[in-house]
Amino acid sequence: WYWKNIHVTLKKTWMAPRITHYQRLDMHVPLRLYETESSAREGACIPSLIATASQPCLQDDDDDNDNIKLKEQTAMETEKEDDGMILAEEADLAPNVWNINKMPWKFRLANTVEDGLRVVQNDHKPDDEPHTLLRYSSSSATGSTSFCNKTSKEEGQNTNDVNDQSSHSDDYVHKIKKQPDNNTNNDSCWKPMDIPSNWMLRGYDRPIYTNMKYPFPCNPPFVPTNNPTGVYKLEFCLPSRWVKEDDLANEEKDDDGGETSHYKKIGKAEYTILFHGVESAFFLYLNYQLIGFSKDSRLPAEFTLPDLLLPAEDNVLHVVVCRFSDGSYLEDQDHWWMAGIHRSVEILRRRPGMDILDYSVQADAEGHLEIHIDLKALYDSDNVNVAFNGRKIVAKLYLDKQMHPKGGCLKGTEVWSDEATVPALDGRESNCCPKQTCKISGIVPNPMCWSAETPNLYTLTLTLYVGSKPFQAESCRVGFRSIEITSGMLMLNGKKITICGVNRHEHDPDEGKVVSIKRMRQDLKLLKCV
Repeated sequence: WYWKNIHVTLKKTWMAPRITHYQRLDMHVPLRLYETESSAREGACIPSLIATASQPCLQDDDDDNDNIKLKEQTAMETEKEDDGMILAEEADLAPNVWNINKMPWKFRLANTVEDGLRVVQNDHKPDDEPHTLLRYSSSSATGSTSFCNKTSKEEGQNTNDVNDQSSHSDDYVHKIKKQPDNNTNNDSCWKPMDIPSNWMLRGYDRPIYTNMKYPFPCNPPFVPTNNPTGVYKLEFCLPSRWVKEDDLANEEKDDDGGETSHYKKIGKAEYTILFHGVESAFFLYLNYQLIGFSKDSRLPAEFTLPDLLLPAEDNVLHVVVCRFSDGSYLEDQDHWWMAGIHRSVEILRRRPGMDILDYSVQADAEGHLEIHIDLKALYDSDNVNVAFNGRKIVAKLYLDKQMHPKGGCLKGTEVWSDEATVPALDGRESNCCPKQTCKISGIVPNPMCWSAETPNLYTLTLTLYVGSKPFQAESCRVGFRSIEITSGMLMLNGKKITICGVNRHEHDPDEGKVVSIKRMRQDLKLLKCV
């Protein structure tokens, strides 16, 4: 009954427990797509590395004029705009990551999810041709999915066909003020919105605090019909530097002896968009076409930007954020309910040859180090020549120190290194798996172990070489520690420990779920005082 009446007929993906996402890429560690090992090494010591666009720099905690300095810093950065984008000091470190937080985002609030989706359909110039929208549907109760095309005119004719089966949840605990007609095509309906933020603290809707009950009638997987839905809009062009470099790469001739000729044939770079946190579920549209859907408010969601992305023209991005979804039943805890894009948004460019997809690191107090790297699988049927067949990963471990919470690298000595060759696979296996895994392991003698009192960290760099040329580098901070339970006692690095902890949610009294480094340090100081 549910599958037929709710999911198929009404296409209410945000209340379909079997559907957690659509077109979302696999989870992986944050990749910065560095181009050199030295950049990766420095970037590892910058926790909030920003690439092509910058955010206001955080000032010292004890300064009462922080907010004034923050605004002054923002104004200074705005004056340095290039093609509508702000260039950061770290642009040379990670030139393939573009943080779009400070772009001119616009926002409007809809009363229901259906109204929010219709905003996207109606958000086009009157003289435009009806744009085709991809709508989600299910072909059977087994969960198989398909997509059907409808023009905005056809969709408008069906706006009254929705008979919400979840009307029993209409009694929204905190009644919200009805928003303007979401079908109107009026630029005045769009208001500026900063990212990251929660719209409840920007004058829309209201925050809700619950302790022992849900903020709506408990009848999973249903959520209220009156489900505040934020619609974000961003008009943007890709950085001119990216466009020029991509055009240049396509025009280059193979003048390096052929060792990278495979990548010269691939063509343009691949682009993805990464949302680090959106509550509670959202639809993503690019140039009025559905790109993907995702749930889970505390995990990143990354999507491939297809050929719809216009390199040298204006693109239109819409993000339709549902305040409540079936996931809200799992995310209910003793905390303030917020919604919106509450973490950073980035566009990443993966240039041809940047084949590292993911990696994991394990290190213990005895110095054992084990690294697993996932790469794009390449097969000998891809015309890979002998030189390219020498693709390899070089791993190095440095005793670098981070000089300040905001960053800064004090370079130390190299304490360990190793490498592994990643040969092309047999072309007969080309239909098996799109990636291949490489393993590097070793022992670091007498490591400086990590603990809460002595948080010693090393910098690990992974560099992918094609022949003698580096194509991609990644990095992270690594600590050596061992945790075990012996005779009922919790042991860290062979010593008994007692943990005194608290249940802490991401929360700022002024910014909601957007927590700054300044606020984190304030919390830690309060805990130490207690």
